[in-house]
Amino acid sequence: MNKVVNGYTIESNVPLPKGGVSKIAEQMNVGESVLVDTRSQANFIMTELKKLGGKGTSRKLKDGFRIWRVE
Repeated sequence: MNKVVNGYTIESNVPLPKGGVSKIAEQMNVGESVLVDTRSQANFIMTELKKLGGKGTSRKLKDGFRIWRVE
């Protein structure tokens, strides 16, 4: 059931689309890495790896942030 609050509609059961960086985590194998531009992207990939039962580590480099899948 939808509600309207202050002119905004609050909805339920709307699926969250998977974006580019979440698809990256799904495709990574142990030992592979990816370079991203922002800390936010790096953190998101690390979170997605955890959701998939994996583990990652990241490092800040001069040209961005690199994430390695380690498990």
